[in-house]
Amino acid sequence: MIRNNYNYILSTIFFLSSITFSYAQKIPDFINPEDLKNVKFKCLEEFEVYSEKEQKYIDILWKESLQYLEAYAVA
Repeated sequence: MIRNNYNYILSTIFFLSSITFSYAQKIPDFINPEDLKNVKFKCLEEFEVYSEKEQKYIDILWKESLQYLEAYAVA
């Protein structure tokens, strides 16, 4: 469950950064360019309930993800 959320957040970050910098930077070797084409995002159908420990790490990841995106926007 947590891994899916991490994958979703990471794929969103890569997708957004690929749109923003697709002409300015080459895609890193560890990312398959085909994975970034025609990406479809699906919201969760039901509200997820996490334990207090899980939520702590989700909040940390979310905060770091927003800082990462903000740094790209500022740059």
